[in-house]
Amino acid sequence: MDRDQLIARKERVQREILLLQRQISSANMNPAGNSAKRQKKQIRGLEAKLERLMAEEGNLRIQIDKAPVEED
Repeated sequence: MDRDQLIARKERVQREILLLQRQISSANMNPAGNSAKRQKKQIRGLEAKLERLMAEEGNLRIQIDKAPVEED
């Protein structure tokens, strides 16, 4: 991927992170009739996905820093 593609992917990942953070917050505040066990499992799944995305974002930042800047 070139630098512009890396930046675009990082922005998409950041949007996904914000969405997941909202979903986790909502799930913690609104049980929505789910059993406690099911709700905890759902939250753990969301948190695991959030951790993966945060790691990807960090890797993308490093790749962006290392990528050559294209001059117009």
